[in-house]
Amino acid sequence: RSPGQMIQYLRQLILNNPEADEADSALTEMFRILRRDYYRNALGERQGFVAFLNGLQTNHADGAIGHRALRYLIVWKMLAGQDAPAISLANVALNRLSGADRMDVMSTLIYLYGRTEQFTEAQQLLTEYTAEYGSETDSNVDFLTESIADMEAMVALRIAS
Repeated sequence: RSPGQMIQYLRQLILNNPEADEADSALTEMFRILRRDYYRNALGERQGFVAFLNGLQTNHADGAIGHRALRYLIVWKMLAGQDAPAISLANVALNRLSGADRMDVMSTLIYLYGRTEQFTEAQQLLTEYTAEYGSETDSNVDFLTESIADMEAMVALRIAS
């Protein structure tokens, strides 16, 4: 199958039974294919995939596929440089997700706050992240701490010049 045919097959597999484990796996494969094609958009799916993810995360908000769709939608918004919608979706995800999924979204949100120069929010969330997950993710805590400090330093340099 060509990548385009594969996307259509995966989409149909997901829509036929969104709550099945196969649907969740199909969405992961679909994301993998389309993520590689994001910038070229040779498959012409960039916008359609957003609508598809929105539908899944809205219609299956409490299911595994809805959770995965929400996480992928955050990434898609970040790729598009749409930080405000990505932040909004990440905040929704923090209330919806748990465990490792919530931890991943929280770390993404810390980064997004830094990227948008919302350093107070980034620091507050980093403190919460460290308290909640610090012992599990010391290297990630270090990375996020350094990233936020670097972003603040770059803004300070820009303002000074």
